[in-house]
Amino acid sequence: STTPPDVLLQKQQDSWFLQRHGQMEPANGEKVATLFQALTTHRIREFTSDSASNLEAYGLHQPVLSITWTANDKQSQRISFGHDAQGSVFAKYDTEPYVYKVAAAVLAAFPADTVKWKGLNPLRYSLFALRRISLALGTAPPVVLNYNPDTAQWTGLLAGKDITSMIDRVKADRLAGGLAQIQ
Repeated sequence: STTPPDVLLQKQQDSWFLQRHGQMEPANGEKVATLFQALTTHRIREFTSDSASNLEAYGLHQPVLSITWTANDKQSQRISFGHDAQGSVFAKYDTEPYVYKVAAAVLAAFPADTVKWKGLNPLRYSLFALRRISLALGTAPPVVLNYNPDTAQWTGLLAGKDITSMIDRVKADRLAGGLAQIQ
């Protein structure tokens, strides 16, 4: 958009990533799906013009939002959105002379702030950085599982008592991996 910085989303294999602060981080997959759904399902309300000679009348000379994407064939497409003084929203593909009137609700599917595209996964860590998992239920003492990355071994305590011999390493590894998948 014209005010916040550009939002850059990139698909890598089967996942979407967002560029923030010069780094790529997981993007909100639902938000990306909503973007594509809005682009492919929102209907044109009205064919407004077959000439791009007066974009100012539609607010498209300085669009409030532009979306650019590159397909597998490396061809880029861009659609721009603008609005007039009455609040009507218009859309135009850069490669076409046509101007379309669209529902204003379509703009809600394209937040301009990068934080709104950020992945919703509350736990972001590398399994290599994991050192401890503490599990507590109500007022019961917590089960504390400690992981040593040098030996790839788990140790555990329950109410100060060593429970290392009771730990199923496969289950502990699955628990650690599963925590990274919580959304």
